Amino acid sequence: YLSFWLVQNPSFAYTKFVNNNLKYLITSNSIFVFADSLLIPIYAIFITEIGGGIEMAGILFGLKFLANTLAQIVLTKLKEKNSFSVLLLKLNYFIRGSAWLSLVFVQSIPLLIAVQILVGISEGIGTPSFQTLISDHLDNNKHLKDWTLLGIITNLSIAVASVLSGFIIAGLGFQFLFLIMAFFSYLALIVFHYHKQVLKPIVAS
Repeated sequence: YLSFWLVQNPSFAYTKFVNNNLKYLITSNSIFVFADSLLIPIYAIFITEIGGGIEMAGILFGLKFLANTLAQIVLTKLKEKNSFSVLLLKLNYFIRGSAWLSLVFVQSIPLLIAVQILVGISEGIGTPSFQTLISDHLDNNKHLKDWTLLGIITNLSIAVASVLSGFIIAGLGFQFLFLIMAFFSYLALIVFHYHKQVLKPIVAS
């Protein structure tokens, strides 16, 4: 993977300054973002194929962000722990992969609404958890470089996925695309899960 090479290759401008925890966080996230970005450019086409209109695309995105917001409101009431953020991020990867896998069988708008709400809840717990873990593991006095590296690799993942999505749909169809998305989400979970040191925040010296 390009993302894995970028965080491991010592010749890349920023990687020699990035700690090992960040490498695994960024790698797992870039794999996940790649999966998520495969659907975004052509999501409205899928909605029309199962009987919805262009208006429904806007409604579904609105529902997703409403569910996202409600999940984040609940998070503000919970006690903050690093290990809890780890658990929520793993849960996000698993739920999102399962939601995308379920799209293989979705052939009606009501079912798509249910999946979209589930995705919104997952995003609502996953995004703050990921941001918390990134903040906990930033290199001392190198925050700008760390956040810039994250932005570079995230944008590359989005760009590659956006370009590929149309070709995948044209050649193999939506069902195959959903399988790919689920696979990469579960792969992100595996990469993140097997890096145990991510439980230990950096302590400033």
